[in-house]
Amino acid sequence: MQEIISHNKALELVLNHTTVLNPEQTPIADANGMVMAEELISDKSYPLFDRSLMDGFAVYIEDTGKTVVVSDEVPAGKAPVTKIKKGFCAEIMTGAPCPPGTQAVVKQEDVIKRGDKITLPEIIKPNQHIAKKGSECDEKAVLAGKGDYVTPIVIANLATFGRQSVKVYPNPSIAIITTGSELAQPGEKLGPAQIRISNGPMLSAMAQNAGITNIRHNHANDTQEELTQAFEKTIGADIIILTGGVSDGKYDLVPDTLSKLGARIILRKVKQKPGRSMVFAKKGPQLFFGLTGAPLGNHFCFHRYVTASICKMTGRPHMNEVFCGNLSAPLSIKTKTVFYIPARAHRTENKWLLTPLQGKGASDIFSTCTANAYIPFMKGSHSLAQGSQVKFEWIGGCR
Repeated sequence: MQEIISHNKALELVLNHTTVLNPEQTPIADANGMVMAEELISDKSYPLFDRSLMDGFAVYIEDTGKTVVVSDEVPAGKAPVTKIKKGFCAEIMTGAPCPPGTQAVVKQEDVIKRGDKITLPEIIKPNQHIAKKGSECDEKAVLAGKGDYVTPIVIANLATFGRQSVKVYPNPSIAIITTGSELAQPGEKLGPAQIRISNGPMLSAMAQNAGITNIRHNHANDTQEELTQAFEKTIGADIIILTGGVSDGKYDLVPDTLSKLGARIILRKVKQKPGRSMVFAKKGPQLFFGLTGAPLGNHFCFHRYVTASICKMTGRPHMNEVFCGNLSAPLSIKTKTVFYIPARAHRTENKWLLTPLQGKGASDIFSTCTANAYIPFMKGSHSLAQGSQVKFEWIGGCR
């Protein structure tokens, strides 16, 4: 009989058998939120020219406090041709290159304009309101490193450097196989002993929250033939998630089918609630997560184990950060194993307030509908008063 292992040992095994995906060159428009597999290095010194930071006038310092002639206009995108000299200036727009000889830019609201002449203020500082050529970024400067996230600002830098793509760790592809002859397909009329598929859409949504876009879905009734056919449709997927059929009943065919297809089963059961029956297997680079058919077991196991695997595959650190909050009501729990209770966390003026949403069991998705966190309780009896401080984890994707 397969050993029942602790939830921490299960997570360790999942991470030890997960490998980082090979980096891919990806268009910058598709790379937001992914992890860089290369350094971001500037191709030149920036700005490429002395650039005006204001709408105003490019001036000569010796003309401070004097009236000068506006001899040119320099909008953004136009190369100036007139050199600034004593007694003259050029009207200039934000982002435009400063004309040769420019020693400062004076804001338009700081001058008095009469026709083609302006009177300058009594104080003008050298290089004011000018971004000097090369002053912001040195050539070959390393601005972001391998392992950093591609953020919108990183994308702005890539675009500035003329880059159309960046090397990143790609997101894995995921195939979801729902199992069970009792499950009605979307749009089908329910039979007298049927229920609608809910695990598949839920897991797809959780995968999307983790940044996955390549998601396939198949269904298999409780026969070896249909389950094998469903597996055959997952060729090429990095992660295969199955729901149902993983326990020890007559129609729990997933473990045996995985073994017959050549997958090595690494774990079968975990000391945790919900999701005690969980199969984790591997065949080549493919990972298989066989989750219980109970929706909350599915949800928790994806939250704790599948998300961790996705994080490692994509070069992200697995940071299941633990926060602290206060119970909104008294809570009594007696558990023989670690128990993760869904909860609703919301922010008050100076603390997080947590409302446990225990429900009626692992199939009750109704009482837990608004959950956004899990509160872990270790084995034993717990009797907590309202306001007691407890630890919690956010439900969500890789962060």
